Amino acid sequence: MSISFSDLDRLVAHLPFSLDDTEKVNAAFARWRAHPNREDEKVVALWTYCFIMRYFMVKAVRGTLRSASDLDALIAKVYRKADRKRDTVKDASRYASWVSVICKNTLINYVNRKRPEQSIQDDQGPVLLAESSTTYHDAGFVLQALHDAIDRLPAYLQETARLHFLQELTYEEISERIDKSVPTVRSYRHKVVKKFREDDQLLTFLQPEDP
Repeated sequence: MSISFSDLDRLVAHLPFSLDDTEKVNAAFARWRAHPNREDEKVVALWTYCFIMRYFMVKAVRGTLRSASDLDALIAKVYRKADRKRDTVKDASRYASWVSVICKNTLINYVNRKRPEQSIQDDQGPVLLAESSTTYHDAGFVLQALHDAIDRLPAYLQETARLHFLQELTYEEISERIDKSVPTVRSYRHKVVKKFREDDQLLTFLQPEDP
């Protein structure tokens, strides 16, 4: 890779909180939205870039990306999109989840492109699947449906569901956050999935092939 996790660590060190502390970045975004100031703007922008950087670096390590140049281009593409559309976020308390959705849907588009030779830096290239009404629901509606489905879960399952499905934390990370054993976290996750499969309101937003 042209960039390394050491590069990411150096950037994250400049954040006033950990990269996974989404509550604090959402709070910084809310403050900036209510009273624009340079300090909060810098924090939000840096967190956004670091989150996007880590997301695609992990995908590269797992072999999902085709080349190092694609890694660089994807990070730049998604950051530009997030920076350009930041003002459209309606619920400031969900800014971190909004960035995560952009990452996920850009990756879906990248993996499923029929013409891999086409530059992913071309803004006139294939649209995100989330923007196509025939293949994938609008990401905002899906995200809202997922949030609502989590709110309908028993209280003891909600935090695990948010950390796993919205923040994509590992079982070990969730275990530390909720102070439960890893086997308990796995059990909670299994129960959450079972509840989701029984949630008719959530299922109406998902295609049969959606995970």
